[in-house]
Amino acid sequence: MAVVVPSFIPIAVMARQRRILRKFEEAGASDAAHARTPAELDIRDGHFFGRMVKARVLVGVSEGRYYVSAEGLSRWRQRRRIAVLSAIGLVVVGMLVALALRDCGS
Repeated sequence: MAVVVPSFIPIAVMARQRRILRKFEEAGASDAAHARTPAELDIRDGHFFGRMVKARVLVGVSEGRYYVSAEGLSRWRQRRRIAVLSAIGLVVVGMLVALALRDCGS
């Protein structure tokens, strides 16, 4: 069970961020002229929303309105791909080390 819980957390985080992004995209908030407030989209202005603003995926304009930045979204997706591939690489290396240590012990 200890292995399942930590692996579930990043999945839940990514799902929450995708949900926020989807709401902005469905509302057509793709530029400053079509920016929306989180309240209009029934989004809580919390931790995950703040992370997306800090990453410049969501860009603030006036009066608490935000839109999805195509450039920011592209950078964010690229960083996420790199993080996933790095995690997979670490798991593979860990498995190889474990196999090597097991074979040395026999």
